[in-house]
Amino acid sequence: MVALVGRSLFVFGCTSLCSRNSFRSMTTEMKQISIFKPRKTLLVFQKLPPVTKYHSLADCFSNKNQKERNFAGIFCEGGRVVASNFGDPHAGAPGLSGSIPSFVSQTQTRFSGQVDLLLLQLNRLNFLQGNDGLRRWLTPEKHDNAAALITPTMAATSKRLLLSDLVSSDNIDQVPSHYIRPLSQRPNLEDVFHASIPLIDLHDLYGPNRSHVVNQIGSACRVSGFFQVKNHGVPESTIANMMEIAREFFRLPEAERLKTYSDDPTKTTRLSTSFNIRTEKVANWRDFLRLHCYPLEDYMHEWPTNPASFRDHVAEYCRSARGLALRLIEAISESLGLDRDYISRQLGNHGQHMAFNYYPPCPQPDLTYGLPGHTDLNLITILLQDEVPGLQVLRNDRWVAVDPVPNTFIINIGDQIQVLSNNRYKSVLHRAVVNCEKERISIPTFYCPSRDAVIGPAPKLVCDDQPVVYRHFTYGEYYDKFWNRGLATENCLDIFMASSST
Repeated sequence: MVALVGRSLFVFGCTSLCSRNSFRSMTTEMKQISIFKPRKTLLVFQKLPPVTKYHSLADCFSNKNQKERNFAGIFCEGGRVVASNFGDPHAGAPGLSGSIPSFVSQTQTRFSGQVDLLLLQLNRLNFLQGNDGLRRWLTPEKHDNAAALITPTMAATSKRLLLSDLVSSDNIDQVPSHYIRPLSQRPNLEDVFHASIPLIDLHDLYGPNRSHVVNQIGSACRVSGFFQVKNHGVPESTIANMMEIAREFFRLPEAERLKTYSDDPTKTTRLSTSFNIRTEKVANWRDFLRLHCYPLEDYMHEWPTNPASFRDHVAEYCRSARGLALRLIEAISESLGLDRDYISRQLGNHGQHMAFNYYPPCPQPDLTYGLPGHTDLNLITILLQDEVPGLQVLRNDRWVAVDPVPNTFIINIGDQIQVLSNNRYKSVLHRAVVNCEKERISIPTFYCPSRDAVIGPAPKLVCDDQPVVYRHFTYGEYYDKFWNRGLATENCLDIFMASSST
């Protein structure tokens, strides 16, 4: 058996080609094991001498004794079988033929993109059956007859789970193909202009000039969908600690960071890359750590413990960000002519998520995105960012670069406010672009309804002149639809319109 795990090539000895039944047995078990759920995985069962040591994957593929059809091959994407070299109806996949190099080439051509390679050389797969079968053989201390090989060639062909490790360890000088956007979808950075968004001082939000501040917030929600706030009540020390803990986390060794890795968007604490690697066809130039953080006591135990102060500093920031969110939600509700607590009462038990976004330097920033144009699915977003520009907002069909201002937060209206306001306030397209010189860190807090909360237009905002625009739905329904569709479509609201039958 040959298994590519991280940067190691493990080789196990066996003597004859596996049977189709045992092949099926193994593919069933593979789907239960997270190591077999990278973006794209190629599995090859090959007849070779009992113990074979290769110095690289290329070495393995160029074996001169290799004969046509002397192997079985399967290509998986997100744990789903999509092709095999014998067109097994049980796998429900089209057939690809030829030698191993031919199979690899056809797979890469047909399914557009680089492939994570796992080569398996076995005689029988019966020993893999049972609860601990494959897991036992993937535990390094059990590999009594394994040769772990780490060579420059091997390192160059290995697949790293995180973009930051690819950039820092492999010294790439061009963007890998699966990050490159089609020509019509590229950021066109030369056609971006710089402009400010409204800056609102919250100092008087609970003073005699409250109505003036509320009107400013309402105007910004109606016209821009984005605004900045100062005198927001979040201590500068809390902000500084948060930015530093983010930097420390992304500087941790790869193995330490990967303790929280998952490609499952339903997990409430996870480190991942891009956006949703299970569904997207083109990757985004971003790693992220996503946390659920309200109620804190329900989620803190899942959070990383390295750096040592992570939980304390992040919890302190989450409390402050939630307080700011609630103050802003009250003001937005008032600005719509609703009771101050109307929107808050629509949110069920409330929810709060956050992300630590890490955008490494990119050798060709004009070919890809940190995140492409999208709206936020939640209620409102509170964005903390470092001094490196990257956020751009769509205004009058032009992309506007929003430069960071120290000690402020950027606030943007999410899809749920657009629904509750019956389209009076708009959730605005925005994107993150990257640069070739500096890393960028941003930390958005997403304040949202609980999954069971039912969202729909406020009755007071529905009239003959402005009939109901959206149907009622649970936030859980919207959340699931958003993550399944991903960022390939800019906006998810269209399928929740009152006239939509979807």
